[in-house]
Amino acid sequence: MHEKVKMKAQGLILLIVFALPSFSSAVKFYEPKQSSNSTDDRVDCAPDNTDIDQVGCESARGCIFDFPGPLSNAPACFYPPDYGFSIYGQVHNTPTGFQVELLKQGSPAFVPDEFGVAIVDVDFQTESRLRVRFRATTDRYEVPIAIPNPTSKPPSTLYDVEFATSPSFAFRVLRRSNGAVIFDSSLGGLTLADQFLQVSGRLASDAVFGIGEEQHNSLKRDMDFNDISE
Repeated sequence: MHEKVKMKAQGLILLIVFALPSFSSAVKFYEPKQSSNSTDDRVDCAPDNTDIDQVGCESARGCIFDFPGPLSNAPACFYPPDYGFSIYGQVHNTPTGFQVELLKQGSPAFVPDEFGVAIVDVDFQTESRLRVRFRATTDRYEVPIAIPNPTSKPPSTLYDVEFATSPSFAFRVLRRSNGAVIFDSSLGGLTLADQFLQVSGRLASDAVFGIGEEQHNSLKRDMDFNDISE
């Protein structure tokens, strides 16, 4: 079963709201866990070309080419584990949370104007709302949407944030009351470019309902490597 969420936009901001106890400024790290079935962790490296061959996958994109088998819907061309970004230096504390500087690593760029360096701002906006923002180090156009920007951290939060450094940068958000993972970007495939941003995340369950602006025969979505328009 393929469990991922991909988000593409000209500017990417994740607003995670918890409907669920003091704030800690200590940086926490975790070791990403791989699925027992290796094909479950594949992120499609050629969503724009379903007929890509081994040369186009490995030489042009720096990805891995391996047929998953006749009964699997997993992609044959997929990102290597070290694709994405690495943390440059340390995770820094800020008045509102954390800031991380990232350096591109691994495969060659195949999306125009990929970021060689990027910044991740993790802002603890309220006890139940977290903002994670990926941005370039230079000024870029952003959609003029009013988003709250507190100038300090809340005294306590209902969530924790942890970072992974290997094989590439990732972060996850956990519910503090029971340790449940709400979002985990360690699936891989992080791509940051001027007009293409992609973050893949592991879902806590395959029980996904209703999303997708299209007709479908069941409220529960089939998450076996199916594209869902949203």
